[in-house]
Amino acid sequence: MYEFLNFFYIHPYLISLISMITITTSIYVSLSSKFVRKENLTGLSFIWKWLSLRYFPIVIFIHIILLATLYLVSNLVYKNQNSFFFLNLLFKNTQQIYNQFPLLFPFVGIISPVILFCVSRILIPELEKIKEENIKRQSEDKLSDIREEITELSSIEFIPSDYYKEGFFFFGLNDKDEPIYLSDKDFSSRHSKILGPSQTGKGVGLGVLIDQAIKKGWGVWFNDIKPDDFIYHIMQQACNESNRTLKYLDLNGTHGTYEPFKHGTIRQREERIKRACKLNDTGTNADHYKLGNRQILDLLMPYWDGSLTHLSSLLNGENLPPNISEEEKELIQIQGGTLRERVREFSKLDVLKPSNNRQQMNINELMKNGDVVYIKGSLTDDLVRNANISLLDEFIQFGLSQKQDKHIFMVLDEVRFLVTDKLANSLATLLSKNINMAIAYQAKNDLANSPDQSLNVGSIMNGIETNTLITMSYRGHDEETAKWIAGMTGTKRLNITKSDQVETNQFGVEKKTGKRSYGQEHEYIINTNRILSFNPRVGAFINGGSLACIIKTCWIPVQTFSEYPIEDAPIYAESPPIIEEKTLKTASSDKDELDKKQKDELKKEADNLFKEMEL
Repeated sequence: MYEFLNFFYIHPYLISLISMITITTSIYVSLSSKFVRKENLTGLSFIWKWLSLRYFPIVIFIHIILLATLYLVSNLVYKNQNSFFFLNLLFKNTQQIYNQFPLLFPFVGIISPVILFCVSRILIPELEKIKEENIKRQSEDKLSDIREEITELSSIEFIPSDYYKEGFFFFGLNDKDEPIYLSDKDFSSRHSKILGPSQTGKGVGLGVLIDQAIKKGWGVWFNDIKPDDFIYHIMQQACNESNRTLKYLDLNGTHGTYEPFKHGTIRQREERIKRACKLNDTGTNADHYKLGNRQILDLLMPYWDGSLTHLSSLLNGENLPPNISEEEKELIQIQGGTLRERVREFSKLDVLKPSNNRQQMNINELMKNGDVVYIKGSLTDDLVRNANISLLDEFIQFGLSQKQDKHIFMVLDEVRFLVTDKLANSLATLLSKNINMAIAYQAKNDLANSPDQSLNVGSIMNGIETNTLITMSYRGHDEETAKWIAGMTGTKRLNITKSDQVETNQFGVEKKTGKRSYGQEHEYIINTNRILSFNPRVGAFINGGSLACIIKTCWIPVQTFSEYPIEDAPIYAESPPIIEEKTLKTASSDKDELDKKQKDELKKEADNLFKEMEL
């Protein structure tokens, strides 16, 4: 005891220094021990965990005991004459050390444990991270992360015409800013589908294709049902630059006229009027009532000149030819209610009736001439939409009937409002007739939301998906669409890290052990996350026979935005005269002679039908 007191008396500053170091280490150990996971401890490790968490209070308690001991020893040595002798000595020497080294105690007691803790908790992990990044790995592949995808592939601006090339169609730039081309032959022999929600770049891509097709001298048709803010002006500008005339038809009634049942053979016209008036069988109980209306059409077709005005008068018992029997007239009055109502509704559209002061659109002539045609429709008006469908049916009929002298490129925007089974079933055949199409819609199941619920949407969707080998898809509207598009791009093998072992040190920092295992995973060439996070005017380009790639598109610069043309109010032609028997050889307004044999067969079929009814 006396030796300790002599040592303390001679070197009291050492006691102070040892005390501070002890307190510092206790703080450091207590802090670091809080991050050790209990579930990983066994045996002595658990005991050390228990002691380390209580190290600091134990040290403080020992200091209190030592101070109390010094007090008691002073009382014993100095007989209560100087009870605080050793404590005063400790205080004076500690104060002397502090005066000589004012930063020693704060550094040893507070700053040093904080520094040590920060080095262990922050600096060392950062150094480990740098070391990890510079490791030469066997593979750099990794699975997609949408947090990374959404920051890549930003939209860019360029002038598409700078990349136009003779004999090729330019679609856009890939992710390396290289042009994507397809030869005129390959493009004309394939249909295209363009998908994407509004304002993602769908119309921009269509504008680039339309601009090139017009300048190549092709026939170009655009069915604009929205309408688009730019494509009309792009078409007008391209026509001006290539010395061509843009033919404009507004089915809402401001410009041009179109008679949907005027041209073609009797069978073609009959097919269109039946489809427009919804008289074809749909497999429901209503088919029974449609039969009588179809019988009436069969009876009247040889005498009808194709205009809605004339058909309305025939259905109302006016201007009927003399050879129509009383029984047939009675059938028309009794069974023709649905047909009369349908024709009356169509007659509300002025654009569907002949006018003396407006440009008449003849679909067959426009196709033969290889004209550039812009058709403006409506999303909200069902009559206008049905008229647009009839126009499309007529286009397909004439397209299938003969091979076109000039190639025709037709674009259907928002196709779900215009889609029919005839369109889906005719796609493959139209290619052989020198016609290809670009079909635009928003999502995979968009076609299933057609306003016409009588359609077999499953068959239509399969027909369109199968026969459109070129696909441009902008941002995915939903996960199902994104997965569908990603699936079409095919898969690639990735060598990725399957497991990378780590351990947690006493400071709660994970440190990699260096034990890593690799494995292979398959991922789509353009993955789902990327499709869901495309920026505007960035999409996926898929062409059968070549690898899918990223496509970036940009606007066609339009120099002048002109107003849509408007014609004066229509002046209708006089009502058609009563058709005499000697005029039955002419049943179409284009003055083409009908096939006499075909007409006789139709009349014979109608006569046999009425004889069966009499029996």
